[in-house]
Amino acid sequence: MSSSPTPLIRGLLSGSLWVFLAEALAVPTGLITAGFLSRKLGTSDYGLLTLCGTIVAWVEWSVASVLARASIKFISETTDWKPVGAALVRWHLILGIVAAMMVWFAAVPLEIMLDEPGLTGLMRLMAFEIPIFSVAQAHRNILAGKGEFSGRAASVAGRWLVRLGLILLLVGIGLSTFGAAMAIIGATLVELLICRWYISPSFIGPVVPMQKLWAFAVPLFFAGLSLRVFEKLDLLALKALGGTSEQAGWYGASQNLAMLPSLISLSFGPVFLSMLGRELSQGNVEGARDLARDTIRAAILTIPLPAIIAGSAPEITRLIFGPAFAPAATTLSLLIFGSSAMMLMTVTSCILTAVGRADLVLKLILPMVPLAALGHYLTVPALGPTGAAIVTTVGASLAVLAQLVVVQLYWRILPPSATFTRAIVAAALAGTFTALVPAPGALLFLKLPAASLIALMALVLFGEFSARELTAARSLLSVGRIPFRS
Repeated sequence: MSSSPTPLIRGLLSGSLWVFLAEALAVPTGLITAGFLSRKLGTSDYGLLTLCGTIVAWVEWSVASVLARASIKFISETTDWKPVGAALVRWHLILGIVAAMMVWFAAVPLEIMLDEPGLTGLMRLMAFEIPIFSVAQAHRNILAGKGEFSGRAASVAGRWLVRLGLILLLVGIGLSTFGAAMAIIGATLVELLICRWYISPSFIGPVVPMQKLWAFAVPLFFAGLSLRVFEKLDLLALKALGGTSEQAGWYGASQNLAMLPSLISLSFGPVFLSMLGRELSQGNVEGARDLARDTIRAAILTIPLPAIIAGSAPEITRLIFGPAFAPAATTLSLLIFGSSAMMLMTVTSCILTAVGRADLVLKLILPMVPLAALGHYLTVPALGPTGAAIVTTVGASLAVLAQLVVVQLYWRILPPSATFTRAIVAAALAGTFTALVPAPGALLFLKLPAASLIALMALVLFGEFSARELTAARSLLSVGRIPFRS
């Protein structure tokens, strides 16, 4: 990082912090929800809900990715966001309705192909969430582009809290998987309403030229679509290539637990892209380059996180899901590293997007899907869930390595190799500690912070942080004085 807490770094950290705190609610609420549902529904119904949710979530995020990064980039560069914002909301609504209709008609063929009775009704119910989710994402992108990170954080927090409450209520009174689906729909509607309390873009505003935005959005859409397919392909391949509903439930549970790096990506990705866009539009190329370099370094320094989770995987799965989900520990210990690689890929993709090279993002991501499909075909029949997790993790790692090479060649921003080495050593120390020190039950909540402290102290002792950086870090504890906008 830079030698002092510059406004750019403080802006990125403060904006990301509040969004992360909101997104991080997915961890406690998600863990409570997963533990409640896995016990209330059992492995088969939980597997069905996970499979259906995976398919619908893939569609939702594919639709959201059509204009997501292009929206943030263009909103951050304009002085009058309302005409563009109205157009974005309309397009998200149209795309969401079309996607919902596709899911509705695809439900029956998918039930037959996956040999999963009950999938049709549940999927058709969850399809009603897709247009609501799409429009809510349009509002969140506008908030991010404008730098209104408080509104984005509030909407996310509201969604997670309402989702937990509704699931506990509706499933608790006996509505089973359909109650969980209705809870998810209701929570997304609450998110949209909170967004519109902060901003109210018109649905019927004037027509504005969208050619430039679409020219930028199309390659990013196909890149985002490829990533969504890649992220969900392992579970679908596992089921299609002979996996049981129980294995799907185990694998879905491990996917849910491996989501922490994804939460970090959701937090800083929009903030990072918005700030890069504003700096470049103002001609501050060096400031944008420094911000990009610092962010890559920060992402690399999170490598101990997946090592800590992997070392504690058996205890985590046993505590949250119960003994019936013990096999999820193996896939969790693999998928968490793939999820961490995807987080770093968010950084590199945002950099290439901000500098106008959306075409490179597409070219680097597009091959991931066919290569992963081939890998799953070759490994899943023999290795089952473990094979699927290996393919996903290796594929994500190779893809992010390729993007780091391109960013280095294009913009000459790569942190020192010593940073990567120190992060690996710190990860090895913390991971070894979690693997060797048992922590049954609630003691896990003491072991995980202790392992994190070991990793942090190792980085400090190895000289990764300068004295000014440590002073800057302490100053950031006063979050109340940090503005939401950069």
